[in-house]
Amino acid sequence: MADATVDPTGDKGLGGVLKEGDRKTAFNPKNPGQFPGDFKIQKLQILSPIRGENKPILLQTEASAWTELNFYENIESAFISGNITINDAVGIIETTPIVGEETLEVTMSSAGAKPAPIGTPGQAPSDVPVSAQPAIITNKFRIFKIDPPKKLNDNFRQIKLHFVADTQITNMMINVQKNYPSDEITATYSPTDAAEDKTFTIADMVRDIFVDCFLKDKKPARHKPTKKNLLVEPTKGVYSASIPNWTPFKAIKFLASRAISSNPFSNGANFVFYETLKGFRFVSIETLMMGGFRGYKELEVFPTRSAHYNSNPDEATAASNKTSYIPVYSDGSLDDNSFTPMTGEANQGKSYVATYSYKPSNTPGQSPVEKKYAVTDFNLIHTFDTVLNLGLGMYANRVITHDLINMKWNKTDFHYIEPPDQIETAEADGSTTVKPNPDKPADDQDTIPNNFIRSDPGKQCSNAADMLNRPEAHVSLFPTNKGISTKFAEGIRSQTFKDKEGKTQLGGDFQAKSVHGGAPSENPVEMEKRVEEWMAQRISQKRQMQTVKIQFDAPGDSAREVGDLIWFNLPSENPTAAEKSGQQQPHKYISGKFLITAIRHKLTNDEYTMHVEAIKDGYRSQLSPTFAPNNPIVQSPDGMSTVASGGDAFTSKEGAR
Repeated sequence: MADATVDPTGDKGLGGVLKEGDRKTAFNPKNPGQFPGDFKIQKLQILSPIRGENKPILLQTEASAWTELNFYENIESAFISGNITINDAVGIIETTPIVGEETLEVTMSSAGAKPAPIGTPGQAPSDVPVSAQPAIITNKFRIFKIDPPKKLNDNFRQIKLHFVADTQITNMMINVQKNYPSDEITATYSPTDAAEDKTFTIADMVRDIFVDCFLKDKKPARHKPTKKNLLVEPTKGVYSASIPNWTPFKAIKFLASRAISSNPFSNGANFVFYETLKGFRFVSIETLMMGGFRGYKELEVFPTRSAHYNSNPDEATAASNKTSYIPVYSDGSLDDNSFTPMTGEANQGKSYVATYSYKPSNTPGQSPVEKKYAVTDFNLIHTFDTVLNLGLGMYANRVITHDLINMKWNKTDFHYIEPPDQIETAEADGSTTVKPNPDKPADDQDTIPNNFIRSDPGKQCSNAADMLNRPEAHVSLFPTNKGISTKFAEGIRSQTFKDKEGKTQLGGDFQAKSVHGGAPSENPVEMEKRVEEWMAQRISQKRQMQTVKIQFDAPGDSAREVGDLIWFNLPSENPTAAEKSGQQQPHKYISGKFLITAIRHKLTNDEYTMHVEAIKDGYRSQLSPTFAPNNPIVQSPDGMSTVASGGDAFTSKEGAR
């Protein structure tokens, strides 16, 4: 057992002497978070509609009543799930009763969260700054299933209750059947004039669906409005969509598959919609790789017809009103500096929020910060799979589009590495011959370079790889309406006409009536689907994210969530590095920045731990022989040349920002 740690406040009644072997729920409000894994549960109760809200089952007052509590976050999931295991000696299932209509309410945090969750049970205290509240988790879940009880002895049974976020139940009871843009909401987003009509972007549609379904009258009458915040990244271009009777989550996920970021540094199209213990996120992977929403500026003045925005202009007001805060970020068209990527040392600092390093549990002399971010167990669960990467279009893919109006087709090719002008061919006598590259696209061929923002800039294959530059390996067919917004802005036009004899003649400029028989000026506004701008990129990006994946266990941290960018120091396989320096050398390729894609928050009576899954879509170093790292060579933004990368690829500081 570790030596006793004396409370510097000297207040024995508030903790006094606390040993690392003591219960992790031992909590000193004046000096919280003395050991990794410390946590505080302020509220843990079950509400039954049969008993009434004033008669909850208080699980937090009986530490022995529950033995394990798990929350699951996943970047591919629109809702949180979890389970709680209870040792039952009083027949809780029968007496409550628990029949699948109950609500589980939780307020908890790492004990190191400052300030700690104190004050009114279930709520963050009013004097807690908004910036300090994200580490305090307050959630409401719906119990939907129970496992068969396990008999421990004649007096005790162990039961496991499964739950989901309450918004998932609301989601399953709503169908969205709506065309965008619609007359009643075309003025919702107008930066300069509330009365000015503006066709909706995808970001606008997402906010409208969320407010309509989870905050306003479209939700079931017995369901309370959610308090979960929604962060929506601005999207590029106007868009039209018809939602055909889908649930809100399905509709938003569909929009995510079509969205393109307005972030000026983002060239890809890989959006995700997911829920964390802190709220909902609609954001591109590239923006997460650059530090997430911290790079965006919020609009301080946001004129709108929406009563929700008018009543909740900032997060503090929304929290006071016990409702969702849905900020609106500058989309780049208003302010050229609306997004600042957090990828370097200067000004904004590093893009990642914490550094995790492998430290065996018996390593002596660790500081409290090192212990908090010490990884005791890790696994590299996936690396490359060339066959899958090739077949699923990561290295190259082709999108063939068919314009149903102009009756034309076109092909757009994506290349992970730009095809060289010439290639070297090995001859039978051992010599090499330089020949023109037959896979080099023609000058008039539509191509898309791989100039996406990645976790680390190093490519996942070398320029010498022989599976590159063949887009025929993965072909997609899709209809397009490219150019329709300008070609038919004033309706269908023609320069030909039929004479009296029925012959086609050329001359004049004729406009057809609208599809409703009205004047040409009454034609509905048409928006482009931008297939050429998102489909090929998304195909490759989704596969790049699946190449390098790790899992690790670390002390629980309620400030951590899916979508966080972290630095992970995976030990090198260099057998001589530790002998010479006495320290572990980070892996040349695998160490570096990772995006957290899944977290299991696990709380027991003893401690709070996290089981984390994280991915990276780029290597820290350029591919090269020896253990020495090299700065990666990356394509310029236009894809026409290559430059040496800089930034923080080979530096990391312990701890978190």
